[in-house]
Amino acid sequence: MEPEYVTTDDGWSLGVRCFEPAETGNTAEAPALILLPAMGAHGGIYLRMAAHLAGKGHPVAVTDPRGVGISEPAPKRGIDYGVSEHAERDIPAVLDWIRARHPGRRVVLGGHSLGGHLSAIYAARNAGSVDGLVFLTVSHVHYRNFSPLSLLVFAGFSGLSRLMGYLPGHRIGWGSPIARQVVLDWAGWGISGRWRDSRGEDMIPLFADLDLPLLSISFADDLRLSPKIAVDRFAELFPAADVHRWHLSPEELDVAKAGHFDHLRGCPVLWDRISNWLCTVPGAQPATD
Repeated sequence: MEPEYVTTDDGWSLGVRCFEPAETGNTAEAPALILLPAMGAHGGIYLRMAAHLAGKGHPVAVTDPRGVGISEPAPKRGIDYGVSEHAERDIPAVLDWIRARHPGRRVVLGGHSLGGHLSAIYAARNAGSVDGLVFLTVSHVHYRNFSPLSLLVFAGFSGLSRLMGYLPGHRIGWGSPIARQVVLDWAGWGISGRWRDSRGEDMIPLFADLDLPLLSISFADDLRLSPKIAVDRFAELFPAADVHRWHLSPEELDVAKAGHFDHLRGCPVLWDRISNWLCTVPGAQPATD
C-alpha cells in the first residue's frame, strides 16, 4: 500500500497508510481506527490487522509518528523529540486528516505498547476529542511490575541515549532508532513509576478523569514485555473510563502464539472481537457484511 503524507503544525511529514472500509451498502458506519506502533516498531507490522478491520467496515489509518518507519528522518544526535511531540503534534494531525477523509465518523485511537501510552496522553489532554481507546499490550512500565532486572534495562537505555544522542535500537535488538527524549520519558516511567510527559507534567490526574470507552488487551504468553499485572495496573489508572479488560490465551484465539507481536501476524479471531467491540462505542454502528 502506498502511503499518504500528513504535515504536522511544526512541519514534520508523517506517513499514513489508510485502509478504506469494505463497501457494505449500509448507511450505518463503523468507527474509524488510528493505529500507533510500539517503541522501536513501524507501521508495516500492523497492515494485516488493518486490512482485516477494513474488511469489517472500519477505515483504519496505520500511522508512523515522526522519526518512525516511513516518517523520516530517523532520530540521531541533533534530531530529537519526546512523547509530548508525538501526542500533541503527530496525533492531532492524523486525526484532522482522517476526519476530513471520513467526516462524521466516530474515531477511536488504538495503540500497541508505547503507541497506547501516546494515545492515552493525547486523549487525556483533549477530553472529548476521540470516541474510544484500544490498548494492545499497554503496560504500567514501572520496574516493580516486571523482573527487578528491568530496572537495569531502563537505566541502560537512558544512559546510552544520553551518551549517543539517540537510542540505536537497530543495533541492540530493539527495532529501529529511537529518539533520545522518547527513551528518557519511557525510562522515567519505568524507574520512578510516575507518569510524566516530556515537560515533566504529571499525567495521572488527567488519566483519572478520562471518561470514554477503553479496551485493554493482553495475552497469556506475553510474560516478558507486557505481563498481566503490568497491563492491569495501567488500566487501573483510568477509573472514570468504561474499561473492558481482556486477557486472552493463544488457545482462545486459535493461534499457536499471541505474545507481544505474534498476534499482529495473523489473528482473525482477535481482530473480529476488536471490530465487534468498536461497534459498541456509543454512536457507532456495525457495517453489515
